[in-house]
Formats: sequence, structure tokens, C-alpha cells
Amino acid sequence: MTFMLISVTCLHVRGLWALPFFTMHAVRSATQSRQAKGVLYFSTDREGLFTYWTLSA
Repeated sequence: MTFMLISVTCLHVRGLWALPFFTMHAVRSATQSRQAKGVLYFSTDREGLFTYWTLSA
């Protein structure tokens, strides 16, 4: 039997001052997730200026 783990996360950035730090870490995380063995799909999305979503399977 094969199982698949699907993860959906939402992050609310606290303010404009935090966006550069968030962006730096988000780009690193997205790159690592896309290159990881076993990850079938990875996606990011923005909802407004301070809300960000990730989806990985």
C-alpha cells in the first residue's frame, strides 16, 4: 500500500519590514523542495500582500 502526504500551509507576514526576510527564506525553501527526491509537486501562491500559501505532495 502506498501513501501520499499532502501538505498545505498558510503564512501571514507581520509587516513590510518582514517581507525581505520572508522572501529570502521562501526562495531557498522552494528551491530545496523542488529538488528533493520524492516530492511530486510543489506550489506557492500569494493571497494579498501579507498572506502566502504553499502546497507540496
